[in-house]
Amino acid sequence: MTEREHADNERLEIGQAIVQRIRSETNNEYAYFSGHDEGEDVFVTLYLTERDRCLPDHLIGDDLLLDIRAMYCQVFDGLREELRSRLGIQDFLWLAIDPSYEDSTFSVLCSDEQVLMLHWAKAWNFYWPDEGAMASDLGSIYEEAAKRLASAPERRDEPGV
Repeated sequence: MTEREHADNERLEIGQAIVQRIRSETNNEYAYFSGHDEGEDVFVTLYLTERDRCLPDHLIGDDLLLDIRAMYCQVFDGLREELRSRLGIQDFLWLAIDPSYEDSTFSVLCSDEQVLMLHWAKAWNFYWPDEGAMASDLGSIYEEAAKRLASAPERRDEPGV
């Protein structure tokens, strides 16, 4: 196995772990979205099903912007938690999501020192054709964020500042 193949496999493995975090959070008994049917896999409905609107009708609540924010938050929170877990990060990682139902929703993941990820997509395009594609994309985003964290200067807080 070449070094590139090893890196690709590791990236995909990390992406799969992130997808499992997202699936677990999305299908949790007390998750933000609750399915229409008892046995509905909300993860598949939200992230692996093509749609022509921001969210499936049966998952829209009282505030569409909050719903869009939650849809993005579940994905990027999974990424954030994987970074914290694998890299042993103790510092806070900030996740900001600016939802829109008319244009792109912007998501930013950052530390106190630098931006780790900037992502934007229209809510009706925020899905993947299958789990493999989702894992590949999220593994690549993870890899870039991890590189940025590794290259960040060490934080030195001064007393009283």
